Amino acid sequence: MIDKKTIEEIINIAVNAPSGNNSQPWRFEVSENKISIFNLPNSDKFLFNYQQRGSFIAHGALIENILIVASEKGYKGNVEIFPNKEDRNLVSVIYLQESSAKYKHNNLYPYILKRTTNRKPFEKVILKDNDRKEIYKFFEYLDDFGIKIILTEDKNTISELSRSLSMADRLIFENFDIHKAFFAKVSWTRKEEAEKGEGLYVGTKELSPVMKFLFKNFFSNWNFLKILSKIKISQKAGKQRERLYNNCSAIGLVFADSDLPEDFIFTGRVLQLFWLKVTSLGLSFQPVSAGLLYIGQRLKKENVSEFSKDQVDFINKAYQNILNIFNNPKEIPTFSFRIGYSEPPGASSIKRAPRILWK
Repeated sequence: MIDKKTIEEIINIAVNAPSGNNSQPWRFEVSENKISIFNLPNSDKFLFNYQQRGSFIAHGALIENILIVASEKGYKGNVEIFPNKEDRNLVSVIYLQESSAKYKHNNLYPYILKRTTNRKPFEKVILKDNDRKEIYKFFEYLDDFGIKIILTEDKNTISELSRSLSMADRLIFENFDIHKAFFAKVSWTRKEEAEKGEGLYVGTKELSPVMKFLFKNFFSNWNFLKILSKIKISQKAGKQRERLYNNCSAIGLVFADSDLPEDFIFTGRVLQLFWLKVTSLGLSFQPVSAGLLYIGQRLKKENVSEFSKDQVDFINKAYQNILNIFNNPKEIPTFSFRIGYSEPPGASSIKRAPRILWK
């Protein structure tokens, strides 16, 4: 029997995991040594979150945090993924048992609360030799998951990937549904963020005072954006993000063997381990438009009504270009990011107290 306080401490630390627009799409049910984790499908209703892929990645990161924190507290976690075929919102069940053996990634525990997204421009310098060596050595630990990470430091490839991935940012300024969902998640003050307990605090966007003013008073207004479409504001926004993404030491993509929900859970576990590792090395990390990947995957399977023909065309072109860069792999790209050297971010998002039902 594990005392309630210990499990509460484990969960309180573990929820410091990344999620799309800081949506934190989870709730918990706890009974003795059993932690059941449920997905909240309405917490992230972005078109980018196709088939809950982004949310499942967030759950994978959360699971990995729980295993690390539990090990620090003297417990081993045994994980079951989607244990109930009748309830797909039950993402995982973790059984805790006392153990003196440490989880093999337990050394990353100190970085769980230090991990953050950095949207500042990074230095355009190559990875330091020791950092590169540490990163590729760390990749050897990821074989257990059936997930791989491919990094590119080639300037031309980084430029090509930045151009394609920035198409997702363009959609925020020209697709009504995406625009509405995005700005509904933005908090303009710390007080508003604290009241919501989730979402994107505008300070994490690293905007200049002028851009913050425009963002809040003009770009958040769909009717105003429709007027600005005459001067191609969405393309200009995409170009701005392209320049930001291009400022880095490396861009990475995560690949899974298939696009089953389980593969996105494993992607999240691998992603969290990697993010903690680069944090331990003093590197900055930013997720880069993974939603573009999911929309591209959707368009290959479905006819959609939420996007205009022009949007479908440039999404398809961007997604196919990414596949071409990696020689049309059989694996499915499940996440994208950039890493590099930068000043610390100006702000980070808060996490709400976890929703726990004690049984």
